[in-house]
Amino acid sequence: WGENGGQIWRSEDGTNWTQVVENGFGTPANVGVYRLVEFNGYLYAGTANGDYGTEIWRSSSGDTGSWTKVVDGGNGDGSNYQVNTFEVFNGYLYTGTGNTNDGAEIWRTNNGTSWQQANLNGFGDSDNVNIGSIVVFNNMLYASTQNSNGAEIWRSANGNTWTKVIDGGLGDPNNSKFQSLYVFDDHLFAASYNETTGMNVWKSTDGNTFEQINIGGFGDSNNSYTLWNTATIDFNDQLYIGTRNDVNGGELWRYEPGESNIYLPLIIKN
Repeated sequence: WGENGGQIWRSEDGTNWTQVVENGFGTPANVGVYRLVEFNGYLYAGTANGDYGTEIWRSSSGDTGSWTKVVDGGNGDGSNYQVNTFEVFNGYLYTGTGNTNDGAEIWRTNNGTSWQQANLNGFGDSDNVNIGSIVVFNNMLYASTQNSNGAEIWRSANGNTWTKVIDGGLGDPNNSKFQSLYVFDDHLFAASYNETTGMNVWKSTDGNTFEQINIGGFGDSNNSYTLWNTATIDFNDQLYIGTRNDVNGGELWRYEPGESNIYLPLIIKN
């Protein structure tokens, strides 16, 4: 997210790191590398590029100099300025874009080099300007959106025919984006972007009905969002989520379901 373009680093032991990509793959307009995924023997990287449109690169080894661009210029639409999520479903690799002009797009590929759009722009609503996360849950593909009228969640059984299951930010339009969708313990978790009350977190057993499991912002409205599903992970059979907090500093929370099942105790603060 700097003037020199996004970078990729790697490590064999988690302690010593070597840079393998610099300067936005040679294009400083690739200001960030937002997501990595492995698919059919290749490592894929998606970028943010508001000047020319997002790019996707891949490598069979991850080595410096081994990366090849497989998507250029927002896949034909320079308004597709970022991809921040990948998911594999039924033999296809899926990704979602941010597009404030025409509405967010979902693309898929079965070979890594030929990509096709798998939804209508913004699912038919140009106010759906960003795809927050794409995940597989109960043999269905789920995608979350950013929408000024309240975030939405859509799902598909085949990857190209979509049905809306949640709209209006789950009753609060201030939940303008479902930043993170995450599957854990046979539940689908959803975390929102909310600058009014702070981020909210829900879980669902069926993808249709959601129950909120935290208080807004975990008690601090400055915890406004988590960074997509890159700041959500399960570790040792527990779910962790990190926050963006511009006032007190980012925080890390761990899900501790109890009898009330509505709290996530703080484990790291500031």
